[in-house]
Amino acid sequence: MRFRSVLFAFVLPFIGGPLSSGTPVFSSLPWFSSVPLAAQQLNLVANVPVRSPTGAGTRNLTFGTVTPIVGTTQLVNVAAAALQSGEFRFDLTSLRGLEFSLTLPTVLTGPAGSSLAVSFAGTQYGEYCVSSGGAPCTATAFDPAAAAAIRICAQTLGSGNCHPNRVYAAGSDVAINVGGSLSVPPTARAGVYTATITLNIVQVY
Repeated sequence: MRFRSVLFAFVLPFIGGPLSSGTPVFSSLPWFSSVPLAAQQLNLVANVPVRSPTGAGTRNLTFGTVTPIVGTTQLVNVAAAALQSGEFRFDLTSLRGLEFSLTLPTVLTGPAGSSLAVSFAGTQYGEYCVSSGGAPCTATAFDPAAAAAIRICAQTLGSGNCHPNRVYAAGSDVAINVGGSLSVPPTARAGVYTATITLNIVQVY
């Protein structure tokens, strides 16, 4: 970005008046104009972090082995805090924060096109835990089915934004755990049912 100066020229009007002899004589004041100087410039510097957090899915969400019951639809619930929950883990070192969202399936697909309905609605099915510099963390619950992205910050301002000068210490990371509720009808076909949960890093600060 450049800053340029704008030069203006101001012109004063002619001034005239009669002499004592009655002969009108017009005189003018000198013209004044600004003298252009060499264009001056300022340098603008912005530090834009380009490092994306490293991480991946580290554990699959598992509902286990379910035996259909005649005349009954079973709900198999796995809380985010359970060992069967799915887990993502990302390194936060030197970041001010990040935002993430989840892309969730509505069914698990099995043999011969059969499917089982799955739901993630409820704060019991989502939690994230930030470990700052390797210290123990405290889990924060969230609803995985909610549309809004989740923001985490090394220090959160009253506005909800991340503090511009606070970053996570070396060795900091976040674990994001996802559970869910699986519906198994009595007519479910035997087999393995699978689907994919995608965690999206929406913004890095």
